Amino acid sequence: MGYWDEVFLKLRNERVLHHAIEDAEEDDQWMLISIEECIAGMGASELKLRDGSTIPLQKISAFHHSVNAKIPKSLIPMGNDHVNQQNSESCVYHDSANGVVFGIHQTKQKSAPINIEQALHHIAAEAERRQPDMKLAEMKMTSSEYGSIGWYEALFLKSPVPYYQIAFIQSWQNTAFMGSCQFKLEDAPLWHPLTYAVVHTAEWRERS
Repeated sequence: MGYWDEVFLKLRNERVLHHAIEDAEEDDQWMLISIEECIAGMGASELKLRDGSTIPLQKISAFHHSVNAKIPKSLIPMGNDHVNQQNSESCVYHDSANGVVFGIHQTKQKSAPINIEQALHHIAAEAERRQPDMKLAEMKMTSSEYGSIGWYEALFLKSPVPYYQIAFIQSWQNTAFMGSCQFKLEDAPLWHPLTYAVVHTAEWRERS
């Protein structure tokens, strides 16, 4: 295959992927639960899905209790160390059996107020540069009571198991927090809405 053949094939694949994402957003029937339903259900001890099954939830806190959230009980701290999740600059949970990793990283130093949209474009461009097999699917901005949240979604067509990543960036008290959730593409009907719900329902407060 020649150079221009590869270029045009890449552009075609990106257009197909973009249209597929747009169609999926307009029709959430492929999800086990919609993002809105997931957000509404995060206040309970378990999340009820459309097929009648349930996902047990647990409360977690990190960064000296400045962030508190609910995540599935299947996710455990990397290294199984809850103490280090409080003191570390990174908070990482994983479900090794199902290939799921969820993590948040905080910057070391406080800075001036952060332009979340500009920062989002920067980290997405850096991620694409570092990972040639990454296919950027979407970037968007949402908001919560704690401020703006920048998101990008990316597809990794790796063999034998392709996976999906949802990354986000948020600012709290002039500190940037960046995170992501990676999961198998086949598990997107659950983890796509769940990732958005976990981040949108997280509570932020002064460090204790």
